[in-house]
Amino acid sequence: MVMKLRKYIDTYSDFRFIIENLELESSFSKQILLEKPFLTNKKEIENQYYRIKSLLNSISRIDFLLNDFKREKHRLCELRDIRGTISRLESGAILDDIELFELKSLALTSSKINTLLLEYKLDEFTTITIDQVLSLLDPEGKNIGSFYVYDSYSQELRELRSKYKQNPEDSDLLDAVFNKESEIRASISKEISKDVELIKEVLFSLAELDILIAKTLQIVEFKLTIPKIEDGLLCYQNMFHPKVEASLLMENKQFQPINIKLDNMLPVLITGANMGGKSVVLKTLALNQILFQFGFGIPAESAQISIVESIHFCSGDDQNIDKGLSSFAAEILKINKVLEEIRRGKRILALIDEPARTTNPEEGTALTESLVDMLKQKNVLSVVTTHYNVSNNKCLRYRVKGIENGKMNYTLTETDTHFVPKEAINIARTLGVDEEWVSKTEEILSLKQK
Repeated sequence: MVMKLRKYIDTYSDFRFIIENLELESSFSKQILLEKPFLTNKKEIENQYYRIKSLLNSISRIDFLLNDFKREKHRLCELRDIRGTISRLESGAILDDIELFELKSLALTSSKINTLLLEYKLDEFTTITIDQVLSLLDPEGKNIGSFYVYDSYSQELRELRSKYKQNPEDSDLLDAVFNKESEIRASISKEISKDVELIKEVLFSLAELDILIAKTLQIVEFKLTIPKIEDGLLCYQNMFHPKVEASLLMENKQFQPINIKLDNMLPVLITGANMGGKSVVLKTLALNQILFQFGFGIPAESAQISIVESIHFCSGDDQNIDKGLSSFAAEILKINKVLEEIRRGKRILALIDEPARTTNPEEGTALTESLVDMLKQKNVLSVVTTHYNVSNNKCLRYRVKGIENGKMNYTLTETDTHFVPKEAINIARTLGVDEEWVSKTEEILSLKQK
């Protein structure tokens, strides 16, 4: 089953933050966006980024053009979901004035947008026009966003209306006007139905243009990058998480960008104390993979990303009350699903946050070591975080740098040791917890080490 974008909105990655900060002009465009499929075809993803890159280059070539273009794109707000009207047109129905107005509005919007694109020399982004439909619905060429059965449609109608105006009590004349108007609507509907496929194409092309413009301008605003597509590799330079970064900025703090590389030859193991930022790394990797496979800009200075068929995020915080499962049971079943996908040969990204954290350390360490060993499989890009001392050498190791000068440094550094830094005491003291508690803890640790 192909997963749609709407299914990823409220996942572990905070993808909703990206969508909510995407400046779409039309609610119809958002409906179309939410139904976008999770792309696994290389050519389709390349096409997405080719169009974004082309538009980005075009609107960036002149300093004033970007801001000017931002102001003018509001014309797309006139785009409406008229699929019901189009469906009635296809069925041969006679459209009423509201439905004919909707078609006229679409034709006018298409004309305005194409004029705008040509004005800014963005010819390659112009959409198909339906000028013939506009001519039918606007016979007097007034370009007004409303519809009326104009006198100019019929001399007979003009005369009937004139007579009725002089004799407003004449019900027969009123009926004659009504019948003539209905006859004209039927004729117009029949004529427009010949272009129904073009009308559909224009409707969806304008929605796609709205999405394209919004994605491109988001790249500029959030300082995102366009990734390179690589096979079996994820590599990020100065990767960041937009939502976390925005939250930190509100506290006058800065997000520390992350450099990380993984391939399908070795699993990556990230060690560090709790509150060491390991989970943020996983969430950011998940977010970037989702963004990539829906054709969005990537929050990093540079990125090389491999196409996967599915993303698996497993956390020890999960539990399933409905099924009576504890956090540990729910977590183990999720990880087991990852292993099942591996055995089926699927290309996946597996992000596993502190497996077996809720069981005893001895078994938890063994479960984590064996899992890392099993993740060394073809077609699997995997990252496991842990605060256990995992001795398995069949992995690439990173650790969170940790406390430096009294502050937590969340950046990653490669390491060849399997010992997790002991920073719980330092973190507790940095957080300003009760000093007596911290001191007593240090005393107990000191006695145990003797």
